[in-house]
Amino acid sequence: MAGKLMHALQYDSYGGGAAGLKHVEVPVPSAKKDEVLLKLEATSLNPYDFKIQKGVARPFLPRSFPYIP
Repeated sequence: MAGKLMHALQYDSYGGGAAGLKHVEVPVPSAKKDEVLLKLEATSLNPYDFKIQKGVARPFLPRSFPYIP
């Protein structure tokens, strides 16, 4: 799968709500030893993710963007 691109939604700053999200294409990650790569057909946004993007959790989780875990 190396070299292929996938679609993603990404935000690069706090705030902005849905308007702050950008549709981007990023490289498909490759699984390392003892890892599994899953192909997702759908995903969701939970309330905590929304609060991080909105900036409510900023005092507790100061992140630089883009944040890649």
